[in-house]
Amino acid sequence: MKKKKQLNLSRASICSLSMASEYGTPPFLNGTVYTDYMYWKIKMRVFVQAMDLDMWMLIENGPRPQTKMALEVDERLILLEKRAMHVLYCALDDNALASIVGCNSAKDIWDKLELIHEGNARAKEMKISMLEEDYEQFKMVPYESINEMFTRFLHIINALRSLGKTYSDAALVSKFLRSLSNSWKPKVTRIRETMDLSRVSIHELVGFLMAEEMWMRREEKEGQINMKTSPSNRLVMTKKRTRLEHNPLPLCTAIFRIPIPRC
Repeated sequence: MKKKKQLNLSRASICSLSMASEYGTPPFLNGTVYTDYMYWKIKMRVFVQAMDLDMWMLIENGPRPQTKMALEVDERLILLEKRAMHVLYCALDDNALASIVGCNSAKDIWDKLELIHEGNARAKEMKISMLEEDYEQFKMVPYESINEMFTRFLHIINALRSLGKTYSDAALVSKFLRSLSNSWKPKVTRIRETMDLSRVSIHELVGFLMAEEMWMRREEKEGQINMKTSPSNRLVMTKKRTRLEHNPLPLCTAIFRIPIPRC
């Protein structure tokens, strides 16, 4: 008889199987970098709110003070508390789980994760200070597209926003334009002269710059084609071709390294 194959399911796999039928699996917290936690926190909040708004209120605010009468009435909330803890447990790997063992409520788990990744008030101030420095020194790097540059920019401003530091759209637009490379200076000047930047959002600006970038690349490509097919270049290429047809020895010498016999 053949032995039945045993399923080796991890804790995360079991959680995924138990929840995938209705809401999908909760977002998994990968990595220890602050931005990993920041985006996980956003996704987790939306995921829980989609499941049950009361569950999110339990995670954010904690359970209500219980009385004997409330215990009988709020049996559903007690069950919801356990479900909320289950969702959070399923979103953590064993290393993260070790840090929240001993937490007795979903709010305790949420607050402990926040403290670990965001730190106390002093740690937040230090993170804000470092991110503000990254913001001030932000520049376009060589061979970077507008989309790649904007993605880096978003990571910085999103991290600052999650820590309570925000900028107006006008400030972000001005900063992004200042951060473009020198090759963009003529277009930046034209944008400042023709657009009311106080009414333009950062996303509108980036969309416009991406369209401009497409035209720049197209013109550059057409310029290269025109250079190859211009009359002067065609004349030079024709002369080289004629010279080689009459005397192919230099070409053979270059390719096969044949020594030219001396007379």
